[in-house]
Amino acid sequence: MKAKIELAFDLPEEKSNYEVTVHAMDFALVCWDLDNYLKFAIDNREQNLQPIRDKLHELMADRGVSLDMIE
Repeated sequence: MKAKIELAFDLPEEKSNYEVTVHAMDFALVCWDLDNYLKFAIDNREQNLQPIRDKLHELMADRGVSLDMIE
């Protein structure tokens, strides 16, 4: 299955929206990396970071996204 998304931006007025769209995967991967860092730190008992990791997941869920969406 293929999906095609076509977006149009009025530049320079919508430059911010354009940048966010173009870098959406980068934003997602930053969250992925942060989640893995927190999990590693929690597993190694470096600090009690579980509340921070839980908050990350809560914030993502509030926006309708999940790290499970990344393959």
